[in-house]
Amino acid sequence: MRKEEIGKYLVKLQLCEARDRSYKQIGPFNEIVKVGEKKEYNLLPAGFNSLELSTMNNDEIEDICDETGIKNSIYRSSADIIINDCRFKLINVKLPSIPIVKNITRDKIELLCSKVDADILAIDKYIDKYWNLRENGSIGEEIENNSENSPFKGSKEHLSKLIEYFLFTGDEKGEYKLKADKLLFFSKPLNPESWKIIDKEKAVDELWNRMKISLKHQGMPSKYPNNKDNQNNESIDIWSEYLNDRYVGALNIRI
Repeated sequence: MRKEEIGKYLVKLQLCEARDRSYKQIGPFNEIVKVGEKKEYNLLPAGFNSLELSTMNNDEIEDICDETGIKNSIYRSSADIIINDCRFKLINVKLPSIPIVKNITRDKIELLCSKVDADILAIDKYIDKYWNLRENGSIGEEIENNSENSPFKGSKEHLSKLIEYFLFTGDEKGEYKLKADKLLFFSKPLNPESWKIIDKEKAVDELWNRMKISLKHQGMPSKYPNNKDNQNNESIDIWSEYLNDRYVGALNIRI
């Protein structure tokens, strides 16, 4: 079990306990009637007590999850769990890095912009500012949105639809079969009072100042600009610069 997975497992187990024992409330949720993924989770083992989770090791927690049918995530899905028919993406805000947009070149972003009605030309201007600041040493590879030096000030209106798409709907390969309706933030998975539900229309505003944006080499086409599959190079070129003996131009956004 990876470190970044454990928090989600703990939240899911407590939600199962709330369902099984008909709690009237847990954290931001009223009574939990249904909880699962593609299908309803099984009943928890007899004698399960969430107060004991803090004393269990990862193997013990994973064994209970296996018995209950709990998985960390659903393949090709932005939702991690379905609670009372509402699909939630779980986000542990204490993790050091949570990718939103990962290693995606301009040609793919351009296609998504046409899909979600975002302005790629407006985004290009902010990328130009980024490169100007990076090349003159004012910023490094990655810049936080809340930094005074951020070249992305004022870009939220242009990036918000893209970010919302990656959070709730799909990735550069297409839409997921199971899309998320809302986000469930947690900072202390064993303390439901730290859980917070974020509606879709408020998600980007909630996350914006936590976001860090960069352009990287990872994600660039192999052997670019001499790649065989080069029909999209004209678009890729617009964000790409030759830096430290390699081409850099794939967009990353994380929190």
